[in-house]
Amino acid sequence: MPLFIFIIISMANAVNITDGLDGLA
Repeated sequence: MPLFIFIIISMANAVNITDGLDGLA
């Protein structure tokens, strides 16, 4: 798996986690 794909997935997951915390707040 190319490294850039892992980076993109990690960034997307970080955004999802942030959105989830904002929703719970």
